[in-house]
Amino acid sequence: MPISLSLGNNWGGFRQIRQRTSKRQHWFCAYVLIGAFSLAVMISTAASAQEVEAPSNTQPAVDGANGELLFGGLFGDGDAYGATGSFAVPLGYQYGLQLDGVAVRLNSSNSDNVDILGTGFHFSWRDPSKDLLGIVAGYVNLGNGLNADFYQGGVEGALHLGRMPIDAIAGVTGGDVIDNDFFVRTMVSHYPTDDISLQLGYAYQNENGSLLYGGAFSFNTQSGIAPSLYLSGKLREGGGNFVETGW
Repeated sequence: MPISLSLGNNWGGFRQIRQRTSKRQHWFCAYVLIGAFSLAVMISTAASAQEVEAPSNTQPAVDGANGELLFGGLFGDGDAYGATGSFAVPLGYQYGLQLDGVAVRLNSSNSDNVDILGTGFHFSWRDPSKDLLGIVAGYVNLGNGLNADFYQGGVEGALHLGRMPIDAIAGVTGGDVIDNDFFVRTMVSHYPTDDISLQLGYAYQNENGSLLYGGAFSFNTQSGIAPSLYLSGKLREGGGNFVETGW
């Protein structure tokens, strides 16, 4: 199976940026957003098979070299638009490496034409039928007068219980204008059918907890392209709640 970048809750983060007033908060919210872009590594549907000699009761960590490029944006009281991409390759049979990148142009009440550039990587040991263990790291730069750098790194794990995989990631964040902080995120997914997924999770960062939820429905087609509808949301302590849906 390829490893791909998930945009689930990240574009919604632009709402938080537009609501902030101080420059420190502006930087921090942008960092949280792009850190999520770089580090939200999740497992997606298989795209191709790789010929590897291995026991028949196991599967490769990554089926073969694969990539993904996504575009998006939000417009209103301030706007943001950009692209994110990822590229994954197998390293032997049970190891994989993924590189992520993001480029965003942000306009808000604080600053116009702020370029946000980020990169991240994900290295993992994985047996798709059982579990995953890996390390992740990301770096983000805000330019155009803000001149701030941020980083995030941690470990992640996954346990596959049939149609109910459990994913978790924990680590530290830091940067030029924020203190080092601990973060944790866990998500339980359920697949009642091959085309439907439901998610419920919890995240903690910056002394605030959030309840995460979502779901997706994929349309099977004969063309090999599987479009999907998704819904995701967050209930956060102290406000900043949102719900979003898309195609």
